[in-house]
Amino acid sequence: MEYDNTLKVETPEIKKLLFDLNLCTKVYCTEEEQQQFKTIRKAKEKLPEGVIYINSGAENGFYRIKTASMTEPVLQKYMLLLQTKYISTIKNCVLFFTVLMIIGLIGVLILSVR
Repeated sequence: MEYDNTLKVETPEIKKLLFDLNLCTKVYCTEEEQQQFKTIRKAKEKLPEGVIYINSGAENGFYRIKTASMTEPVLQKYMLLLQTKYISTIKNCVLFFTVLMIIGLIGVLILSVR
C-alpha cells in the first residue's frame, strides 16, 4: 500500500479510526531531520507543515503522518471487505455462544433426569 502526506482530518476520533484501520501510519523522520527539527524547536519556531513532535515514554521524536493513497472505489472496496471480516467474526462469536448454551441446556436436562 502506498502512502502520501495529505492527512486532513476534522476530528481526533476520525484520526484514531484511520490509524486503527491501517489507512494512516507514522513515519519517523531521519536522524538528520530529527536534529534539524530539534534546533527549530529549541529556537521556539514553528515546525514545518506535516511534522509532529511527540514526547511520551517510548515514543520520542518527530514524525509525519502518511495516509494511504487510494482511489475512492478502492477505499470503498477495502472498507466493504473490512466490514465483511468483522461481520464474520461476530457470526462466529454468536455461533460459539449458541453451541455453548445448547451444551449447557443438554447438561442441565441430563442432570435433572437423574
